[in-house]
Amino acid sequence: MTRRCLELGLHVNVVQLPGMGGTFRIAPPLTSTDEEIGRGLEMLDQAIGDVSPG
Repeated sequence: MTRRCLELGLHVNVVQLPGMGGTFRIAPPLTSTDEEIGRGLEMLDQAIGDVSPG
């Protein structure tokens, strides 16, 4: 999913730690506009849909 997000222009990462599973991290700039946050969420939604089975 992180690779697909990057292809779409959104930088995110998933950190996997022993005994803790995976942690999804996203850190938008503090100066993001509502429109930028909305676009980022659209990219995230698309990436999840692209990599989800069926």
